[in-house]
Parts: sequence; C-alpha cells; structure tokens
Amino acid sequence: MAASKTEPEDTALTAELQYLRIEAMTMHIKACEENNAKSCSVIGQMYFKGDGVKQDFKEAFTPLKKACDQGEIRGCTLLGLMYERGDGVPQNIGKAIEIHQKDCRFGDPMSCRNLAELYEKQLDGTKAVTFYQKACDMGDTFACNALIRNYRFTDQFNYPNQKRQ
Repeated sequence: MAASKTEPEDTALTAELQYLRIEAMTMHIKACEENNAKSCSVIGQMYFKGDGVKQDFKEAFTPLKKACDQGEIRGCTLLGLMYERGDGVPQNIGKAIEIHQKDCRFGDPMSCRNLAELYEKQLDGTKAVTFYQKACDMGDTFACNALIRNYRFTDQFNYPNQKRQ
C-alpha cells in the first residue's frame, strides 16, 4: 500500500503548479505580443473561464479579439459568446451571429451550435435546425441531442408560419 502524501508535499506540489502556471502565462503573453494567435486565444480563454486567474471578461476581450482577427477559431468562438451574452462588452447579437457564422463555415461545431441556439431564441426554427444539424454532423453531441429533443417535442420548433414536415 502506497503512503499518502503529507501536507508539506501537497503544499510544495501546489506551489510548483502555481509557478508553472505563471511561467506558462508569461510565455503566452510574450507570444501574443508577437502576434501568436494561439497564445492570444489561450490567454483570453484563461480570463474568460477564470482558469488560473480571476475571471475577467474585460481582460479576456483584447487577446480574444486579437486571436479572432488572425483567424484562431477558439478565440472567435469565445469572442462570439461575449458579444452574445454581453460579457465584458456591450451585448451585440448581430456581431455574435457574424462571428459564429464565420467559425461555423470554417468547421467549428461549437459555433454552429451557438448559432443554432441564437436562432432558436429568435424563434427561427428553420435556421436553428439547419445549424443544429451542421453541428451534429461535425460530432457535437449537444447539438444532436437538441435535434432529437426538438423532433420529439414538436412544440419547441412549432413557430408561427412554420409547418412540421
């Protein structure tokens, strides 16, 4: 039977992980300043999620925008969510749709699903189903479940002027 770690060993491990996280963040910041889109996306994602840093959408915006401007899909996806929800920026559904459409065209299933959810909220069942299907075809199980749910419970997409086939 293996001995369990003692509290001082746990503390040392935690300190080492924190040091490595700071080092990684420092390297990503430097790389982002040199226009490395992936590093910009990583920094933005850390602030967006509060992963190793205090969650701060305003701090997430600049690196995510920089990443997105360079075509980094994950950065664009998170930037689109920020505009969609008004996290750290004024809410702008039109801008969110624009970003999600671009990423969906480039093959990002999460952006296709985000787009479907936006259209569902806007009561545009035809577009919602189209983008849920695209996301599902790309392997997004949440989108596949949304399709199943909405075919089973027809009221979800039973909008005015739209007939179920």
